[in-house]
Amino acid sequence: MDRKIDNQKSQTKLTGYKMTELGPLPQEWEVVRLGEVVKNIVSGDWGSSEKSNDNFIKCYVLRGTDFKKCEDKIINDVPIRFVLKNSLEKRRLKAGDILIELSGGGPGQPTGRIFFVTEDFIKKIGENVIFSNFVKKLIADESIILSEFFYRYWQFLYQKGKTLVYEKRTTGIRNFKYNDFLKQENILIPQLEEQRKIAAILSTVQKAIETERTLIERTKELKKAMMHKLFTEGIGWLSGAETSQKQTEIGPIPESWEVVRLGEVAEQIKVNYQPSSNGFRNYVGLEHIDSGCPFLNKYGKEFEVKSTKYFFKKGQVLYGKLRPYLDKAVIASFDGICSTDIIVLEGKIVANLFLVYLLHSELFLKHAISTTSGVQHPRTSWAILKKLKIAIPQKDEQQKIADILSTIDRKIEHHTTKKQKLEELFRTLLHELMTARVRVDKINLDFLKKEE
Repeated sequence: MDRKIDNQKSQTKLTGYKMTELGPLPQEWEVVRLGEVVKNIVSGDWGSSEKSNDNFIKCYVLRGTDFKKCEDKIINDVPIRFVLKNSLEKRRLKAGDILIELSGGGPGQPTGRIFFVTEDFIKKIGENVIFSNFVKKLIADESIILSEFFYRYWQFLYQKGKTLVYEKRTTGIRNFKYNDFLKQENILIPQLEEQRKIAAILSTVQKAIETERTLIERTKELKKAMMHKLFTEGIGWLSGAETSQKQTEIGPIPESWEVVRLGEVAEQIKVNYQPSSNGFRNYVGLEHIDSGCPFLNKYGKEFEVKSTKYFFKKGQVLYGKLRPYLDKAVIASFDGICSTDIIVLEGKIVANLFLVYLLHSELFLKHAISTTSGVQHPRTSWAILKKLKIAIPQKDEQQKIADILSTIDRKIEHHTTKKQKLEELFRTLLHELMTARVRVDKINLDFLKKEE
């Protein structure tokens, strides 16, 4: 605490800084209540599911639950409703508008989320879009504050957990007391030009995050298409060669491939767990395995889990048998223990990496889903899974298929890691810029251009 006070004192000694109720700030920055910069508040409209007469217009109606997907330019789930013409004109969204979520949320997601309407969003969804009655539109006083800066500052407050204080819970529903929030929470306001620069810096990082997200999705689509081709036609088509096919009980497959049961190419390894003396073995549960990813990057510790477990060894395959996690299969990168909801497998006449991709294939996933049983926690079992008939190539082709797919997965992993680092950079910059701990003239984002 003393160090923090000393830092504040030293900062106030800097030319152009003043001490405020929120700590040292640049002389030209102002501290006001959020409500003082809000010019107007507009309530939403849910409309009707059917067109009653010609006065009703079909349009999209944005809900708080749509905010995250719409930020990612995904509009498939936004409801289409019918609203009166005058309601549409009053509430029609345009670039620069700000929406606030009033109800919803969850344990890890407080209400009070904010959505900033961009030109790209309007181009994507069209001009006929409004917002629901559980959302408010805030109109900022542009003579004092830029809408985008207001949006970013609200993000900063949300990131700090400020909106959580203003939640009211009734009958399991979380409601955001936005009037109290506007009246009681402060906002720091620099000059308009500095607001513009701050917003531009954060927008640049956000666009870099969106670029990585797009690259991840495109690469995943490529992987899906490649898996279908490789597991039905082999690798011959990659070189332009025609692969002769034969008809089998599971459909046409390359001439050199064989139809076998899964249990003939892999076996379950069941080694019961014995507690270690120090309780520091690495533990893997379903929460540590990413869907569709063959690499194991996360784990917990033995002492964190009390339930029964199995041992596994580095290089073995871990497969989640619990629905809806049936697309979770990875190569173990260390020795450890795992949940009993995970089946430990070892390839017999196939390499373990090829086995992992077999477990990610469309044929296997359909079989796994169809064989689950149970109501609360439906799951499948190796006794059932091993009966699935599959087609497998010779070992050299198995290796080539695994190499092709793992190369694609490494690319997905690269872009995922880069996206995570950019998200961390965004969170850091959001805090540092909004508190004036770092000024805009000290920020250099040239490295983002070099990596594009």
